[in-house]
Amino acid sequence: MDSAPITVHWHEGNQPVYSADFQNPSDGFARLATGGGDNNVRIWRMDIDDRECDALKTSIHYLSTLRKHTQAVNAVRFDPSGYMLASASDDGLLIVWGLSDEIVQDFGVQDDDMKETWKVRKIFHTHSEIYDIAWSPDSNYIAAGSMDNAVRVFNIKTEKKDLEFLDHGHCVQGVAWDPLNKYFATQSADRSLHIYQLKHHELNSTTRLQVGDIQGCLELNICRSDFSRVTDHHSAISPNSGCLLGMNADASNDSVNSTTSVQSPAPSLKAESRTASHNGSSKRTFYLYHSEALQSFFRRLTFSPDGSLLLTVSGLYRKDNKNDEEDVSDALVNTVYIYTRAGFSQSPVCSLSGFTKPTVAIKFSPIIYELDKECSRSIFDLPHKMLFAVATLDTVIVYTTQRIEPLGISKNLHYSTITDLAWSSDGKSIIVSSADGFCSVIRVDHSLLGTPLAT
Repeated sequence: MDSAPITVHWHEGNQPVYSADFQNPSDGFARLATGGGDNNVRIWRMDIDDRECDALKTSIHYLSTLRKHTQAVNAVRFDPSGYMLASASDDGLLIVWGLSDEIVQDFGVQDDDMKETWKVRKIFHTHSEIYDIAWSPDSNYIAAGSMDNAVRVFNIKTEKKDLEFLDHGHCVQGVAWDPLNKYFATQSADRSLHIYQLKHHELNSTTRLQVGDIQGCLELNICRSDFSRVTDHHSAISPNSGCLLGMNADASNDSVNSTTSVQSPAPSLKAESRTASHNGSSKRTFYLYHSEALQSFFRRLTFSPDGSLLLTVSGLYRKDNKNDEEDVSDALVNTVYIYTRAGFSQSPVCSLSGFTKPTVAIKFSPIIYELDKECSRSIFDLPHKMLFAVATLDTVIVYTTQRIEPLGISKNLHYSTITDLAWSSDGKSIIVSSADGFCSVIRVDHSLLGTPLAT
């Protein structure tokens, strides 16, 4: 695995790059979109030498600038078909763009380097800053999380707002849509995760979304959990047991040190904290996620491409400490919590830990691979292998769903915090955006990827 910064003029005045996303190729080559603190969206073409894993040989070519926003652009996302691009901004606008057949200059702007034009197709107005967005897999809806604690779902065909929720107690910083189109999930600075179940109703040749119950709850407000200090039932690593998967994300060289500790399964999670006592035991309550003090605007969670897993960021895990005098802050470790599709109403099945700084974004590769035959035992009982990248404030770690050990770690790529991840359609490259105004690229070697699953 190789990584390097891409030193091009990404946005005006070296303003932060808050978001990046690759297009699903629709006309021969894949575009890369970036959203910046200069209020603009920019479109790029990335060329790589596919014969070798050399990040320094990556070249970026400017294609276009989209200028309708009036404040910083926090999220850019191509729709699954690749024909539309959505952008969301601090100005409260959610804009859907489409590629034009002709090049048209913006009024008062002369851009001689522009290679193509993207026109506004839809505009949805909100009254608050939008931090994250997610397309439905059929490209008919967009979910948006905002600073006013709201989650809104917009219908692309009717150009109306179908759903609005005010369940969170703080700004919504992450939105993810289930690839099987049954759920969408949100994360907020109120330390909660909400999972919504969708119901589709056909009305006069149009589809309207409604939210249904998941085992009796309108939404799953997974925010805190109680652990008994005396209960200590250890179990084998499996998707059905709570386990803590450790790794050394602060290694000073290219080697990866990995450790595994297995903890007793976490109890069921409720929207409110619980306190209980048992004979000779005491219960302690701790939050599963960081508070609003986290130094990031984003908590970009994600579903796996097969819909079997939901991975959430900004997690906190309290180590089982026997010493009552130990500082509580020393016992908390940064983590990624993993939920299974069959257990959305239950506690996370396991967590990835060992991160020296909070996790802020996760992205899966769009490619699903055959299982590695040399791996005798997989972490998850899945018929295939998937790759995903986890971004902390300053480091990117790449994992597979089959092994405990990460494939590789890239750190010290940027001078400021990481803001987003984008995985190319071929699964071989990852773009990392940063508040320092630059993006970097991570190239994954063919030997680490495996054999793509036949479709």
